Amino acid sequence: AYDLALMTRQLSVLVAAGIPLEEALRAVSKQSEKAHVQNLLIAVRSKVLEGHSLAQAMQQSGRFPELYIATVAAGERSGHLDLILDQLSDYTENRFAMQKKIQGAMIYPVLLMVMSFAIIMGLMTYVVPDIVKVFANTTQALPLVTRLLMGASDFIRVAWPFMLVGSIAFVVLILRFVRTEAGRYALDRLTLRLPLLAKLSRGIN
Repeated sequence: AYDLALMTRQLSVLVAAGIPLEEALRAVSKQSEKAHVQNLLIAVRSKVLEGHSLAQAMQQSGRFPELYIATVAAGERSGHLDLILDQLSDYTENRFAMQKKIQGAMIYPVLLMVMSFAIIMGLMTYVVPDIVKVFANTTQALPLVTRLLMGASDFIRVAWPFMLVGSIAFVVLILRFVRTEAGRYALDRLTLRLPLLAKLSRGIN
């Protein structure tokens, strides 16, 4: 998001100054310190030199959002690409700022959740087994909740390596799925059905 916002702002300034599009793309690519941004802009510039429009070049690269490409295409058709790029600059910068605010607001809840999970795992792995020793030789029937807690503790002590590997594999598979088109649609559908995230997502967009 940051790279897109910066690139759009630089391109907007150069195009508004009357610099030809292919020269503006080359200048922005040289100003970037990131290799992937340079390669992307060089590829877009090559398509422009071949006779494609900027929007077509961006679409063929497969690295730009659909809304972004459609807006650029509208600017090219209307002959006001400089104004459209300026508006896109404001949009991408505001969106990036909003994402940073959301990420900052989510750090504390996520950290709290991770710490809570770690504490529970520590209790179940080290504390509960010591407490179980107190009841090991008793003949009195233990409450159901206590027996369930003891069983869960025994299971976690034995299976925690498999649980860790399984969790990592699950996260990796989910991330790969979300990167696909079907995965993105599935994630968006889920987001729009969740009570708090649905309102937040609509507000941002």
